[in-house]
Amino acid sequence: MDSAANVLSGKRILVTGASGMIGAHLVHRLVRLGNKPFVLLRGGNEIRLQPVMSQVTRITGDLSDPDSVARAVHVASPEIVYHLASTYFNPPTLPAHTHIAVNLVGTQTIFESLKEKPDVKIIYAGSAAVYQQGSGIRETTPLLPASIYGASKAACTVFAQAYARRYGMSICELRFFTPFGPWERPGRLIPYVILNILSEKEIEIRPGEQQRDFLYVDDAVEALVLAGIKSLSPGLVLNICSGTGRSIRSVAETIIEIMGRPATLRVGARPARPDEMWEISGDYAAARSMLGWSPRTDFHDGLRRTIAWCVENTRVAQQLS
Repeated sequence: MDSAANVLSGKRILVTGASGMIGAHLVHRLVRLGNKPFVLLRGGNEIRLQPVMSQVTRITGDLSDPDSVARAVHVASPEIVYHLASTYFNPPTLPAHTHIAVNLVGTQTIFESLKEKPDVKIIYAGSAAVYQQGSGIRETTPLLPASIYGASKAACTVFAQAYARRYGMSICELRFFTPFGPWERPGRLIPYVILNILSEKEIEIRPGEQQRDFLYVDDAVEALVLAGIKSLSPGLVLNICSGTGRSIRSVAETIIEIMGRPATLRVGARPARPDEMWEISGDYAAARSMLGWSPRTDFHDGLRRTIAWCVENTRVAQQLS
C-alpha cells in the first residue's frame, strides 16, 4: 500500500479546483489512499471526477463568495486544504477581472476563512508564470510576470506570505511549471497535437522555439501528497518541475514520431503571443530537500501514457474544459 496511506487516509481534506486536471488526479489518488475528500465545486464540466463521485463529499459553492467558502470550511472542518482552483494560462482568452476574481479574490477568501485555524495545513498551487524568463529558475528569483494570469498568481504569493507571517498559518506554495497528462484540456499543446493527429488535421503551432518545463501529472500529484504529510515551515515556496526545458516544436515532433501516423506540422502558422515566455525551466533542489521529491516519470514515458489515454478516450478528451 502507498506509504502515504496511513497518514492521509483518515484526514479531513478539502480540495478546491477538484474538477481540473491536477485536482482530479489528486482526488483520484486520495480515494485510492482510502480517503473520502471534500471537494468544493461551483458546477460545470466535472467529467474528470465522475468515476469517484460516490467516494467524495461534494460541497457546492463559489470561491469568490466568502459565505460559500465559510460554509465549506464549516462542513469539511479540514485538517488539510489543497487549494488548486485557478484560471488557466493558455490560451490567453480570459479577461483580467476573471483572473483577479478567481485567483486573487478566491485565494484570499480561502486564507481569510482559515486565519483563525493555524493548525490547518494549506497547500496552494502556484505557477511558474510568476517568474521572468530563464533556465534553472530558483524560488528566490524575483517575481516579474509577463501576463495578467502570472500577475494574479504573483499577488497570491504575496498574500500567502502575508497571511503566514501575520497569523502563523501553515501555507505551502507548490509552484508548478507545465504539468501534462491524461485529462488535460484539448487546447493545451500536448493533447492538441495528439487529437489533431487522431483526427487527421493539420497541427498549427507558434514559432516553436519557445521552451517549457514539462512535468507528468503523476509527479505533480506526488508532490502534493508529500506536502500533505511533511512538516513544513509557514510560507514555504517550492518549485515543482522537471528541471529541463524543451522546445514546443521538439515536443510536437516527438509526439508525431511516437504515434507513427501521417501528420502535417505547420510551424509558425500561429503568431507569437505578446506575453510569450521564450525560455523557462526550474530548479527543484528545494523540493528534493524539503519534501524528498523529485520527478520520477521520464518525459517520453509520460507522453506515451498520455497518447494511450487519448487514443482510448478520444471523445472524452475532446470534451474537456
